[in-house]
This record gives sequence, C-alpha cells and structure tokens, in this order.
Amino acid sequence: MEASAPSEPRLAPESPPRLNDAGVPGRTRPRFEELPPGPPAWPGWVAVATAFVALLVAGAIAVIGGADRSPASALMLAASLLGGAALLLAGLVWIPIAGIVRRRILPDDRYRGGSVIALFLLALVGGGILSAPLLLALSHWDASVLANPPPSLITFELLVTPLSLLGVLVIFVALPRALPRLRLWRGLASVRWLLIGCGLGIVTWVAITVAAALVEALLSRFGVQLGGQQDVIGLAQKVSPLVAVLTIAVLAPIAEELFFRGLVFNAWEREYGTRRAVLGSALLFSTAHLAGGGGAPTLVITFVLGLILALVFAGTRTITTTIGLHAFFNLTTLVLIFAGVQ
Repeated sequence: MEASAPSEPRLAPESPPRLNDAGVPGRTRPRFEELPPGPPAWPGWVAVATAFVALLVAGAIAVIGGADRSPASALMLAASLLGGAALLLAGLVWIPIAGIVRRRILPDDRYRGGSVIALFLLALVGGGILSAPLLLALSHWDASVLANPPPSLITFELLVTPLSLLGVLVIFVALPRALPRLRLWRGLASVRWLLIGCGLGIVTWVAITVAAALVEALLSRFGVQLGGQQDVIGLAQKVSPLVAVLTIAVLAPIAEELFFRGLVFNAWEREYGTRRAVLGSALLFSTAHLAGGGGAPTLVITFVLGLILALVFAGTRTITTTIGLHAFFNLTTLVLIFAGVQ
C-alpha cells in the first residue's frame, strides 16, 4: 500500500506576515530587499552635483565679467558651461541605466526602471540642454534674437518639453519594459472615458478658477497681492491659434499625462502605494510647471490640478481620461486668451 503524499506545511498563526505589504493599496515592494550586483547609481548623482557647481561657477563668471570680459574669462565661462552641461547629461543618463540593469530581474508587478526623479530631470533639463544648439542655429547664432523670438522659434520652444518627455519615456521606460503589464488603453471604453475627461476638464477649469479668484480676493483684503502668470501664456499669444492648440492643448497634455500619470504614478504606486503615488505625481507635476514662471499661484493651481488628475487616473485606470481632462483644461484657457478675456 502506497503512502499518501505529505500535505503541504501550513503557516502557524504566530508566523510573521509576508513582506509584500498587501494591505497598502497598490504597493508591491517588499520592506527589505537586496538587488543583484550591478552598476551603482551614486556616480551619476555625484556627476549631477558637480555639474551644478560648474554651472554656478559659470553664472558667477558671467555676472562678474559683464559684457567686457577678457579672453581668459570668456574661455573659462565656455569651459564651465560646456563641461557642466556634459557632466549633467552624463550623470542623468547613468542613473536610470544603472537602475534598469539592477532591477531587470524584478517580477512583473514591480517597477523595473531607473530613478523617476532622474528621468524627470533628464526630460526637463536635458531636453533644454540638447535643444539649445539647435535653437541658436535657428536664430542664426544671434543670441539677441532670443530676447524677442519670431513665431517659428516660439513654436520650437513649445515643442521641446513635450518631445523631451516622450523621448525619455520611449528610451528609458518603453524599450526596457520598465513597467510590464501596464495597461493604459481599454478599447472602446477608453474612447468613452476620453469624452468624459473632456467634460471634466471644463468643470475642473471653472472650479479651480473660481476658487483661485476667491482666494485672491480674500488675500487682497489683507494687503496680499498675488500676481504673475506662466510664460506659456505669453508665448501662446505670439503664435497662431492653430499652433497654440496643437502644442499646448494636444501634444503637451498627451506627453505630460503619459509621463506623470503613466510613468510617475504607476512606478511609485508599485513601489510605495497609491496614496504616495497620488501626492508624489501631483507634486512633481506642479514642480515642472513652476519652471515656466508664475510663482506661488502657479505652484498651488498646478498642484491641485495634479491631484485631480491623479485621483481621476486612480479611479478610471485609463490614460485617455486624464488626457481629455488636461487637454480641455488647457483648451479653455487658450480660448479665453484668444477671445481677449485673459
């Protein structure tokens, strides 16, 4: 008579809990984890820090030297600028590559890419550095033209950031499959959610604008005046309405939603949970827009908009919803600009 197969052992009630933090929504990162040997990320961060020092030195030389600088000062300025820019790009490229190499063996429910912060900086800062020579070439190497650029150069400026975001996504996320099993498109349902998102965009614009006006009126009673607007508002007024709509209300929302909700939200949700993904993606989204001017009001408004976009994505899990919301939020602003209301 054959012996029956032994039953699988069961965990005793006092056994320690599993380390996948299943109670935290969306989180799949264990509490304690050792990645396989691979290239460390710290040389990249050291290069980035050194590059910022070099660029600060270049700024100091430019301020001290003024318009009448010696050949030695001009050479030092050029070396600091070129060296700092090259070192910055090298560091920002090294960091995500090191992360991809070390995290490539993680399971499909994890984020397998490099540092999200490094990718964010690479898209914004790196895109600006790489586009600078082309921008100067389009201006016939006359830097004075950039003070009052023609519509063709303004169009180029409006394209730089969205194309940089998309380029980073393709090279460092899509090709190495840093977010496996991520599904952003849900067939015909995504089309329906796109239309819903368009309606939400108009409602969100009205709600945020009314709230901002009430806050501004309240603060003005205490003598606090809020001012400033994003640079993109002024740029939109210097190009044709068609160019403004295509770049600001179509391309920019697609690129930003794929980056901040497609990459940032999902990467941080897999690692830290949904709550941190919502807050973190909104904060990074507002930080990106702060670089375009506008000061504290822009920071607050874009942070609130980022929270709304993140919550909508968390609820629908379709990127078309947030693209529609973001696009019609921007489109409403553009319509009012060209109508002379703003």
